[in-house]
Amino acid sequence: MGLPFKIKKVHAVFGWKWSIDQICGICQQNLGEMCSDCQHPIECKPCLGNCNHAYHLHCINQWTKTSSECPMCRMFWKVKEYFL
Repeated sequence: MGLPFKIKKVHAVFGWKWSIDQICGICQQNLGEMCSDCQHPIECKPCLGNCNHAYHLHCINQWTKTSSECPMCRMFWKVKEYFL
């Protein structure tokens, strides 16, 4: 039989990976492709918010002209990361 032990503290960590197969919640197009309004890939690159929802940059920029909240969860929208 082993020695008894007591867990005093737990630091839970999880990983999340954005997938190129995800769909933009605004235009419903694949995040790996341009939305139907864009003419150039650089204006339509995906971005991830602090809430971990991803959108095309063009789509979320249009959205934030009328709302400062994420369209999915209503948290204050702030870009956490851009993807190329």
